[in-house]
Amino acid sequence: MIPASSKEESDEIKRQGGNCYGAGQGIGRAIALKMASEGAKICVADLNPETAKKVAEEIKGMGGKAIAVQVDITSLDQVKKTVEKAIAELGCVDILVNNVGWDKMELFIQSEPATWDKVININFKGPVNFFKAVLPHMIERKYGKIVSIAPTPDGWDRAARRFTRERKGASFPSRKPLRGKWPVTGST
Repeated sequence: MIPASSKEESDEIKRQGGNCYGAGQGIGRAIALKMASEGAKICVADLNPETAKKVAEEIKGMGGKAIAVQVDITSLDQVKKTVEKAIAELGCVDILVNNVGWDKMELFIQSEPATWDKVININFKGPVNFFKAVLPHMIERKYGKIVSIAPTPDGWDRAARRFTRERKGASFPSRKPLRGKWPVTGST
């Protein structure tokens, strides 16, 4: 997250609740900690409940407000419950950070349909599930920001890179129809 450039922006984030999934480690953890350091209340959502709890405790140790939630993003029901819990305990979800990605390091020609299904379920359906769960809340509040992050593979064979680009292409257009379609002031 870019540091607030004015006192007004800094005060604004202090009123916001953020839901960052994949926040139990790595980039997601760093994003959750940065958002919390700016004053946002954070729902640390992750498949691994231990790492989510550790990050939430870290945020609380900094004087911030956070909850930890275990979620399998491929389950719309679990995602809806995560968003409902974030709203109930933090007051709102103004910022959604999509920070989950999965792939298997293998030659595409050696990959199996089960791998393709897992890639599609995590990298495409996961963000779509969160869009579905959080948009009604953002529309009602007339405010919301959604940030999506996708991995970039290095050192993979050409077929795997092409497959990954196509996978990313499947996830990014899913956001395109979201822009400008609902009366959400300040949505990006």
